[in-house]
Amino acid sequence: MVQRKYKFILPILCLGFSLYAAPSFDCTAGILGDFQKAETPYAKFSGFAAGQLNIGPSLVLRGEFSARPQEEYVNSKKIEETDTFSLNELSGTFVLPHSFGTSFFSVYRGGFEPIGSGLFLQRLFNTEPYTSSITETWLGSTGATVHDFRATVGGAYTLKLKSLPIAARFYLYRNNDSLTRHYQPNTELRLGIAMRYFKLDMAGGFSAPIYQKDSAGKRVLLMIDDVTVHGGFDMLLGSKNFASLFVEAGIDQLHIDGNGIKLDLTDSGVKTFEDAIDAITKSLFVLVEPRINLQVLTVHAAAFVFPDDVTKDLLFITYDKTTPSLINSTFGTSFGFETQEFKLFKQDTKFGVNISIYKNGLDFDDLKDIKDDATIKFSPYVTCKIAGGELKTMVHINTTKVDDGSKKAIKLTSGYKISL
Repeated sequence: MVQRKYKFILPILCLGFSLYAAPSFDCTAGILGDFQKAETPYAKFSGFAAGQLNIGPSLVLRGEFSARPQEEYVNSKKIEETDTFSLNELSGTFVLPHSFGTSFFSVYRGGFEPIGSGLFLQRLFNTEPYTSSITETWLGSTGATVHDFRATVGGAYTLKLKSLPIAARFYLYRNNDSLTRHYQPNTELRLGIAMRYFKLDMAGGFSAPIYQKDSAGKRVLLMIDDVTVHGGFDMLLGSKNFASLFVEAGIDQLHIDGNGIKLDLTDSGVKTFEDAIDAITKSLFVLVEPRINLQVLTVHAAAFVFPDDVTKDLLFITYDKTTPSLINSTFGTSFGFETQEFKLFKQDTKFGVNISIYKNGLDFDDLKDIKDDATIKFSPYVTCKIAGGELKTMVHINTTKVDDGSKKAIKLTSGYKISL
């Protein structure tokens, strides 16, 4: 996450781009507002801004930033606050064509083309967006994604083949996810395939904090006491013009040491098989979504397991507990449809409905009680192209809170995105 001292980067970056590179600069921005007339009416706003500067055919610079309301959560027995301002990506890529393909040499800070965002295949092969509306956020590329390769400083080498729609990438980066704040290098391997009826983006790797003192406090040359495994994939099988299956899954942070598998470095490790499954479940991200195109509308159904902390950024699936404790998982299903574009008052318009049934704060032992007190949310929405951008407005009706009065059961969300 980005500290306050980095807030100066965005205005300087935008000013520099506008002055010196306007003809080759692409920009996308969005803002979202949540409005609810509860006991204390509130309005919360979040948004993002992203830009890409092409300097000739060989150098690409990108920057993306997001902002959200600051909120408090209980996570791993401690109070955490979400960052109000985050650096999603700040990167530079040098492009080198050769006889059998193209090489890309990148350095970056923040996330870099997360799995689940679709950016890896879109940027390399110009594929159309294929991610799920269930994981849609208004926080740019690193919203609700399986794995974002987040780094304080990192580098990547990508090879895109000329004769086949295949690309491979090697990551080497450093982050501060280790609670002990020791030097922690990460390595990842990534593979992308972009065929007509099959798209796959997958990666896997590990990190290992490097210690210079042992448990007794004695200095050592090199000691690795634990490793963190992370990785995942997203896949689209079929055609958007008829039927397709979208799947994404992964584990972002799974720590392993001499005590076993654990979600957090403060845990004591696992003792039984059920403990291991519980630890894995807490870090598991799974979404399975079949889609059918009926020409006039597209129908989808989904089953999902998300880490609870992912739900604080989603539109349709939210953390609905009174006192959030974002250390378990959200299980649920979702059904919906979206019409094809039609003209409404001379504007291109789409209408859709999402119905979600889910429950937050579950662990392995709670799965048998998943049907008790589940949240049922009905969300009709309309998307309209206005003034070169896209306006999306939706009403969320939480049927489980209707007995508490409409003020708590109904929330209005409206967002606008534009690309220049």
